[in-house]
Amino acid sequence: MHCQSLRAQLLSAGRFVVLLAFAACLTACETTVRIPGLSFAFPESAPAFVSATHSPDAIAVAAPTDGRAKYLGRNVAGSDWHSCMVDTLPEGELPDLVRGRIVEALGKSRMFASVESAAAPVPWTLDSEIQVFCSQTRGFVFRRVAGLVGIKFTLKKGGKVVSEQMVERVVTDADPEFTGAQVSTVEQAMRRAMADTLRVVLTNELGQMEKAVHETGG
Repeated sequence: MHCQSLRAQLLSAGRFVVLLAFAACLTACETTVRIPGLSFAFPESAPAFVSATHSPDAIAVAAPTDGRAKYLGRNVAGSDWHSCMVDTLPEGELPDLVRGRIVEALGKSRMFASVESAAAPVPWTLDSEIQVFCSQTRGFVFRRVAGLVGIKFTLKKGGKVVSEQMVERVVTDADPEFTGAQVSTVEQAMRRAMADTLRVVLTNELGQMEKAVHETGG
């Protein structure tokens, strides 16, 4: 489904999409029920990643830049899903949301002594650019929901780049990484898919950071 039509669907009111499945035998049902006008908090997305490498120094995490407009329509993670900007979030909220999730993930990883704001004069810094962050749905009765996330991370120590990589993933409601319910509102499913995809992206980046910190001696 194109992003424009999806956006119009999300903004429309008074229309419900309900699946009623009848069969001789009980079958699994993969769909979402859209309830317009409701708003849901963005789901948790912290990775269960604890680093085996520990730096005695602090790291400062800058607010990500939102560069999605430059990458619209491109293929994401070798899939047949393409980048868009439908994120179900209030305008301008995404960079702070992503920074908060990065800070949370780094804190729980115990990789650094502390995680600070971007202005803090500390040895390690992490910059990021959000190139993809959105959700799409496909189908009418049997609807597939996907979360698409792509973030470029730049890790520096003492102002020198020690790791830079683009991490992008797609998680659908048919993938094992998806943790949402089989039946939910479209908005819930979209946000759950994006949160699960962000978790996968952050897990990958933490692994790369752990390797870089180890190689630099912490």
